[in-house]
Amino acid sequence: MPTLDPSVTVERQLLVHLSPSQLAERSARMANTELRIEVLEQERGAVGTKIKAQKEERKRLARVIESQHEEQGVACRWEADYDTKVWRLRREDTGEEVETLAMTAADLQITTDHLVADTPAPRTKGNHQPRA
Repeated sequence: MPTLDPSVTVERQLLVHLSPSQLAERSARMANTELRIEVLEQERGAVGTKIKAQKEERKRLARVIESQHEEQGVACRWEADYDTKVWRLRREDTGEEVETLAMTAADLQITTDHLVADTPAPRTKGNHQPRA
């Protein structure tokens, strides 16, 4: 129990009516606090995005390590197979066939120019030339 001595001053947290200048100062502090919160939330969002990207990379690498395989750019060449009327896309490193496309009527029109020059590239779906 506290000592009840009339000669001792005690301080307590109690409600006090604010003056206009005190109220204006608190309003300015609140506005600054709002701005700081907004900046921190934006930073948190950026950090969250970075963390998510790193987690995705971790998953991808785990799959690569587990399977011991990874998709990479591999040089390939189109070969014309006029006997079966298809174009064959083969890997240059292993010779493995990775895609076939049926030849169009235009592809089958063999001229002496085609016989002398390089084999023409096949047309892919949508009549676009495949990339070399």
